[in-house]
Amino acid sequence: VIGCIVHPVVGCLDLVRFTADGIRNTAMASNDRRKRLPRMLYGAERVMRQYSQVDAEIKALLVSHDPGLHSLALVDFVRDSNGVFVAAVSDGIFLYLHRGQLLQVPMRDIASVNSRDQVVSLTMHNASGTRRVPIWLRGPDACTLHSVARMLRTALGAL
Repeated sequence: VIGCIVHPVVGCLDLVRFTADGIRNTAMASNDRRKRLPRMLYGAERVMRQYSQVDAEIKALLVSHDPGLHSLALVDFVRDSNGVFVAAVSDGIFLYLHRGQLLQVPMRDIASVNSRDQVVSLTMHNASGTRRVPIWLRGPDACTLHSVARMLRTALGAL
């Protein structure tokens, strides 16, 4: 007869204990490292595509230099085989990471792109709309820099 009263009470106490254990375990698990890097978003609409480890690594590299790029939306990118040099076109921004330095240039400020040997030059618009002294970009090799110039010309043509 006592068992009819004790067993339901013990069951309720077990329910409370296991629920509390589950909540504690869930809270502790959220402190664990992510299994993979955050995915990249694409285009001005910030569309999600199938997960790409390479794109996620590009995003992580850029965000490590500027945390404000966490919502970066990729349009196109070029990187060297070592993954050290990165040039990316995002929604309205050209990003250039070389030797630990990150350059960010609004696409609307770029008047023209020229490449020659191992240099890419960006001729910029100034406030009055006239052209000014170019920004010179150097990279690991001529082939990579020509790819950067091609990517930028394509992106400027789409504006």
